[in-house]
Amino acid sequence: MTEFRLYQYGHYRSDVYMGPVILGICAAIFALQIWFFLVVLGAFRYLHDKEIIGIHGDQMVKYAGGNV
Repeated sequence: MTEFRLYQYGHYRSDVYMGPVILGICAAIFALQIWFFLVVLGAFRYLHDKEIIGIHGDQMVKYAGGNV
């Protein structure tokens, strides 16, 4: 009965370390979400800039006298 009571209230030594482990996992997931957001944002900016250059032509080519 005492074993069940101890287990029920989480007094085992292994349960003490679960808080920092869960916080570490949450922090890692949060960091990955930020990284993924920045990668996707960068990809959309790159594609947008590439599309704008395709529509208006590359200004460096225009001013350098190259064929457009």
